[in-house]
Amino acid sequence: MLTRFNQDHEQPMELSRANTLWVTFLYCLPAIPLSAMGIIFFVHLPKFHSESLAIGLPVISLTLLMSRFWDALTDPLIGYLSDRIQAPVMRRPVWLFLGSLLGGGAFLWLCSETSMLLFGTGFYQYLLLLLLFFSCYTSAMIPYES
Repeated sequence: MLTRFNQDHEQPMELSRANTLWVTFLYCLPAIPLSAMGIIFFVHLPKFHSESLAIGLPVISLTLLMSRFWDALTDPLIGYLSDRIQAPVMRRPVWLFLGSLLGGGAFLWLCSETSMLLFGTGFYQYLLLLLLFFSCYTSAMIPYES
């Protein structure tokens, strides 16, 4: 049996092995779609954007570089905010849910040729979509990994 201390009484609580496995499974569940988005984004989308949307590879490379610099600024900011903002219930899952929801929408937009052509495939439009995606992705991943 695994034990965990009750926060109110400092007495150990017994956790069954099945309960521990269930909690571990639930904790790992959000990593599957978040990792899939990251893999698809970095492996397949640059090729799709260059071939189907005729976005030049220098534009894709430069906007990815700039979005990674943006990510270097937003990572500590999101970490600070998710630590400091005290939601009444489940403060980190709220960040995970909202970031996943908005990031998923931005990801679907980036994966759709029609949506990309509707919004525009210029440098600034592409950069804006990448910054939106990475900001939402960061707001989901940083609280999740904390």
